[in-house]
This record gives sequence, C-alpha cells and structure tokens, in this order.
Amino acid sequence: MNLIVQYLSEIGLTINVNKSNYIIFNHMRRKEDLNMNIYVGEEKLTIVEDTKFLGVFIDKHLKFEKHIHQICQNISKSIFAFRRMSSYRNEHTLLNLYYGLIFSQISYGIIIWGNSSSCIKQIFTLQKMSLRTIFNKPKRFSCKNIFKDNKIMTLTSIYIYESILFQNKFNSKLYNASISKKLNNTNTKSFYIFL
Repeated sequence: MNLIVQYLSEIGLTINVNKSNYIIFNHMRRKEDLNMNIYVGEEKLTIVEDTKFLGVFIDKHLKFEKHIHQICQNISKSIFAFRRMSSYRNEHTLLNLYYGLIFSQISYGIIIWGNSSSCIKQIFTLQKMSLRTIFNKPKRFSCKNIFKDNKIMTLTSIYIYESILFQNKFNSKLYNASISKKLNNTNTKSFYIFL
C-alpha cells in the first residue's frame, strides 16, 4: 500500500481515506475471517461487505445481489412511468423511453454481473413487464413475438452480445499488439541483416 501512496504522491494525487474502503473477496462456502488492516499513512481504511465502483455494486462473494436489486428498483420506477404515459404516448415514443430508461440500466456493466445466477430472473421478468406495458398487452401475454417483431434483445441476448463485443475488442488489441511486435522484430532483424 505504501508503494501506491508513494506513486500517487509523485504524480500529484492523494487518497481520500474518508471515501476509501476495501473488500476481502472470498468464496461463499468458506467462512474464513481474515483480520487484515490496511493503513494509508496513519489512517486505517474501513473494511466493507460491498461497495459501489463505477456504478456497479460489488459484494465480497461477487453475487451482485445489491446491484441487481438496484436495477430492479429502477426498472420498476420506469414501468410505473410507462403506465402513466401509455394513454398519452404512442408505442414508438415509449419504445424510445425503454431504450433510454430500461435498456441502459440492463446493459451497463452486464459483462461483469450478467453471469450471476442470483436474481437475474427478476430483471428478465421486469423487462417483459415493461414491454407488455409499452405494447398494452395483458399480464400473461407471451413476449416472444414482441422481442422478435421489434428486434429487442432479451436480457440473455444483451449479455451474450456485450460479452462478444468485449472479447472482440480485447482480441483485436492483442492481435494488433502481436502484429506490432512482429513488425518491430522483423524490422530489427532486417536492420541487422543489412549491416
């Protein structure tokens, strides 16, 4: 920790101990209590069970229950707004609101929390409920055709899509780095050949 504090001070930054905390990640089956204290200078950092990092709630078991609960609350508020506006707005306008209010909530950080087995069904149920509200369908109406006809991705589809995008971006960076390295090595070898 001292090396981090030293590096930050060299580049003109400091750690705000009042806003900083730490988590000890462990497996749910292990009940080990690690008594670890981390200090920044003379001040002790607080250990927490969960924290919000870049808009995603992370807990010590990486189950993301608090984050998923937050998403469900936000989607429920949006569904309420859709119900209030459905008599005044057309489907196109409500669908635009869906992408702004619900899709954005679902897709943000989904490659981090989307594989969590807990509570995912709740988000998918709320996603279907929002579409039933937008298209004025009864409670038990199947949303399969709504997703298909309007080219709307399901929760699982969004997770797969975002994961593939991430993987492709990561692979292209690796590929570009390896090509760059090969070109540098080739140029170096060519340089030595001509000497």
